[in-house]
Amino acid sequence: MLGTRITELPDTIGNLKKLARLDLSETRITELPDSIGNLKKLRVIKMAGIEIKELPSSIGMLKRLEVLDAERCESLAKIPSTIGGLTCLRVLNLKETSVCRLPPKLPTSLIELHVSSISLPRLYPSGQIRPSKLRGVAKLHKIADLTLGALCSVLGRDL
Repeated sequence: MLGTRITELPDTIGNLKKLARLDLSETRITELPDSIGNLKKLRVIKMAGIEIKELPSSIGMLKRLEVLDAERCESLAKIPSTIGGLTCLRVLNLKETSVCRLPPKLPTSLIELHVSSISLPRLYPSGQIRPSKLRGVAKLHKIADLTLGALCSVLGRDL
């Protein structure tokens, strides 16, 4: 679907029981239906550059999901706490999004976490952000690749 003019996913997407990879990158999709949680074999979701504002909580039902790539989803501001239950998630890419707060519990299976919010400098112009916003990161013992982009410069110190 890369670069197509598709504007929405039908609820019936949840009927694709064997779907393992979903690439919505550069489409005009603005939301994912709750039925996405029915895609039990889904391992990869790529949605770079779409105008989605939040992920549905049903994304937490994707127990086999390994990669969630939302790079350049500038309108994406909210990640549901249900993401903490994704025990197979290895890569979470939130570069160039509006996500300013990570859920308190992140999957300990993560080996790559990329966060660079375009909103942080605007929300924290004084450079003051509480390290408590990053509490979940400290529990990621398998992490091998960590990008905190604007978060690091706003924190003003190494993590």
